[in-house]
Amino acid sequence: MLTFSPGCDLKNTNVFLNTHGKNERKVPKELVTLLNYIREDIDGSERDFHDPYVKRFQKFIHEVKSKDRGTFYDF
Repeated sequence: MLTFSPGCDLKNTNVFLNTHGKNERKVPKELVTLLNYIREDIDGSERDFHDPYVKRFQKFIHEVKSKDRGTFYDF
């Protein structure tokens, strides 16, 4: 579980996510889906995860791969 102390400066906070966690029932489904996507290899990351956020992320990654390097992208 992620908790924040009063006055916590989120600009200087690191969050570490475990893609091999064992407590999926304690984590929001959307986060589990995203972590499963991140854990996949290149071929596996192309499959349909039935999640609008992952679909948006996949589209963004595809756009980045198809454009010239050095271009700024706004996600």
